[in-house]
Amino acid sequence: MSMRVLLLLALSAAPLWVAPAALSHRGNDSGCKTGAGSVVGYLPTANHSCASPVVVGATLFGGDFLSTGAGGEFTFQTPFLFRCHELSSSADVVNPTAKIALRHLWGTTWCRHRVSDPKAWLQVGGATIRTSGTILGLTTGPTSSTISVVQGAATITSTNPPGQVTVTQGNQLSITAPGVLQRPARLTLSPNDQVVVTELQLFVTPLGLPQVTESLKSHGEASVVVIGHDAATATQAAASLGVRAGILTTDQVRAQPQIVNDELKKFGSHTVVTVGDLAVLEPIWALLRPRTGSLLPPGTSLLYLGS
Repeated sequence: MSMRVLLLLALSAAPLWVAPAALSHRGNDSGCKTGAGSVVGYLPTANHSCASPVVVGATLFGGDFLSTGAGGEFTFQTPFLFRCHELSSSADVVNPTAKIALRHLWGTTWCRHRVSDPKAWLQVGGATIRTSGTILGLTTGPTSSTISVVQGAATITSTNPPGQVTVTQGNQLSITAPGVLQRPARLTLSPNDQVVVTELQLFVTPLGLPQVTESLKSHGEASVVVIGHDAATATQAAASLGVRAGILTTDQVRAQPQIVNDELKKFGSHTVVTVGDLAVLEPIWALLRPRTGSLLPPGTSLLYLGS
């Protein structure tokens, strides 16, 4: 996403030190037969091995190899993980085995596992991760992996050499070759990571213009409510979408949050598209979807239209 500060290095191959099982791009379900989630959103370039091209709303399958190129992003959900966000130049395998929800290969991927979700185990750098009401990031480079825990806790188990460490909220742990678990340290987030964490916490989906159109089509939506950081930005975005749209500014929403629901009802829509300056929009996201609830009706999609 061009509005963000992208700090990831493009990696051309999976790290050589990762356990052999993690090097496999496919799991047990090589026939792409068993559903294992769906595409929530993406920014080009993004791919998954069981179907081409990527489309918002498409089904993911057990063993699906997900990857992004430079500048690409991939947002998806699975039965075990409420939502995951794969950043630029990254790769993962969804549900490679019956017990593993996600195998991280390289780059950076953030996931949110809610307490109400089924038990989920993830793999990275030869280690297995047990999540518990967790928002965590998985970053793998040429010689090590880092597990960052923003919310909840994660228990990391390594078999070579044997070891187990629980990482709590606000901490991170590194795994160095050939799978040695380091001591947890205080968490540090890049600006780009912080934006992704906010999106996961507030259930916001970043999309480009074509992907917003795909999202509307996949949900059978013929109208939207657009919130822009100013009237000109909102009006231009609404015109680009080509559907009936209620147009609001962030100033209007701050002054009267209920106006969003009024516009959704007026236009018969279940989709809110936010567009403009992230620094202005993030407080609006928090206003519409506070941590302890939501001012938006159930089933409403909250999207961020990036440039």
